[in-house]
Amino acid sequence: MPSVTKPQVHAVPGYDGELPIRPPAIDGKERTESWNRKVRRMRRDPTLKLARLLIAAPILASRWSYESTADAPPDAVELIERNMDPLRLDLMDHTVRGWMDYGWAPFEKVYEYDPPSGEIRLRKLKPLLQDLTTIYVDKATGAYRGLENCSMSLEVMQTLTLSNEVEGTYWYGTPMMDACEAAYDAWQNVACAADRYDRRIAGSHWIIYSPPETSIYNGVETDNSLIAQSLLRKLESAGSVILPREIDHAMAQAGISPKDSGWSIELISDQGVGTTSFTERMRYLDTQKVRGFGVPERSVLEGQFGTKAEAGEHGDFAITGMEMKHEAAVVLINRHVVDHLLELHYGEGAKGTVYIVPTPIADTKRAFLKEVYRTVMANPDGFLVELASVDLDALKDLLGIPINEGGMDLLDEILERKRNAPDPPDTNSGRDDDDPDDDDEDGKS
Repeated sequence: MPSVTKPQVHAVPGYDGELPIRPPAIDGKERTESWNRKVRRMRRDPTLKLARLLIAAPILASRWSYESTADAPPDAVELIERNMDPLRLDLMDHTVRGWMDYGWAPFEKVYEYDPPSGEIRLRKLKPLLQDLTTIYVDKATGAYRGLENCSMSLEVMQTLTLSNEVEGTYWYGTPMMDACEAAYDAWQNVACAADRYDRRIAGSHWIIYSPPETSIYNGVETDNSLIAQSLLRKLESAGSVILPREIDHAMAQAGISPKDSGWSIELISDQGVGTTSFTERMRYLDTQKVRGFGVPERSVLEGQFGTKAEAGEHGDFAITGMEMKHEAAVVLINRHVVDHLLELHYGEGAKGTVYIVPTPIADTKRAFLKEVYRTVMANPDGFLVELASVDLDALKDLLGIPINEGGMDLLDEILERKRNAPDPPDTNSGRDDDDPDDDDEDGKS
């Protein structure tokens, strides 16, 4: 069953750039721009980029194990592992990114027939662009009925759609980035305000006080405001200017300031005081972006308060949330891919007999067993005592330590050689340490 969908690129004939809006509204208010376009812009935000990486990396670094029930066909586990394990990394990468950006991740199942083995293999799970894909839904029941991609209809058995936080039968799910949008928009507004402040207020500024009316400037009667503008240009370019000024002696005796009676130049600066509020506001909004992904900010951003232990607990909470997302995705993969493969090869009765189990991201049991194994191996006495009661092969299997099937035979052979080896020669034979005649010439033993 080869691929039937077209290449998944944006420049597709028939699409003029007005891509579908998903989701269509927030709190009853229509979006002012396409969500698909905006979310691609939000990806470039440094804080959101960091949060996205921290969500995806533990899930992609995790592994899958393959388990079965007592009713599973003899080679069914190997069949599923052979088909699914090579696809795991690419499948989960597109799934996590699809959940973060759009709330759903659509795929086309592409099969191929292998004549030598007579096996139908899952060659790939082709990721489809959400911009070009629509979900078919049964209008009577709300059940999922397949996909439409670039005017190409795909049935349920040809597709895999993984949705995040589905409400009712709205299979488009909820984008994780949706919870970060308000903080992102507010951060952009604050950044624009800070930029205007830097350009118009922050820094140093020249102020020229000029008397009203006119003055003689370069031999010409000139309005004082025009003279002031010329002086400002010279100050900005050269930083200095010569300004002769005559002050009426009578006005000076009356206590009138020269600033009020003639020309005066002043340099003012805000000393950067006004930028503090912008910085604090942007830092707060950065924490809101991270929280939008369900990650406590203390486990991600620079900590200023609290202890390292508390930050570690927040990190454990974040990892638990990632594990829940991973398990939710694997449940859907088991239902729509693994069961389909089992049905193709063994019939409908084989569905559910083999299933994928995601390896926990934070496996405390594994860490404990590793410490136990290290302690036992480091203490010879403890090793001998526990050897009879601990199933070391099971312990090695849980820790992923390779087992040599012929290792016990080799150990028996080594022990047998040791028992049959001749006793070492006595280096003290022919000498009695208690005999004084054996003393050397100096009288020393």
